[in-house]
Amino acid sequence: MNMIGSKYARLFTRDNLLVLLAAGGIGELVLEFFSWWAVPAALGKPMRPDILVADIARSLLNIDISVVLAATIHLVLGVLIFPLLFVVARAVVGFKATLIPAAIYGVVLWAVAQMILAPLAGRPFMLGLIPYTWASLVGHVLYTVVFAYAIVNLSEGAVGRSDRHLTHSLARQVD
Repeated sequence: MNMIGSKYARLFTRDNLLVLLAAGGIGELVLEFFSWWAVPAALGKPMRPDILVADIARSLLNIDISVVLAATIHLVLGVLIFPLLFVVARAVVGFKATLIPAAIYGVVLWAVAQMILAPLAGRPFMLGLIPYTWASLVGHVLYTVVFAYAIVNLSEGAVGRSDRHLTHSLARQVD
């Protein structure tokens, strides 16, 4: 393995992946609370990304998937894939801070959902800039900031354990 490959391979230890799963799970819990309780209180209906996933499967792959499968796909993305991509992107770009890059990442996830995925699912670009569009922005940024904060705190707590092969911290994973 070359020098760069080994540098980033440290991100994929068992302990680091467990931290990412826990942090992604915490972020998802906060997002689900926001989507199912806060948004309906403000807008009268919950945010339902599972419907977007199902509509994308229908429009791109011409298959119907169940709401359970669509919700599972979104959950896997939120618990593991998006936190992992955040850590890798942060390492590649070289950001040392966490919360500002996390907020930017949340805006990027929201923009992809609203500008690319929504139209692929047959919806208007940015959903026509309705209040739901802006609730989605708040939800994506809230989710990424929460999981980034959890990554920092969980990884720093893991460093104190006797299991010292954990990278100094996912929060400071690559110099």
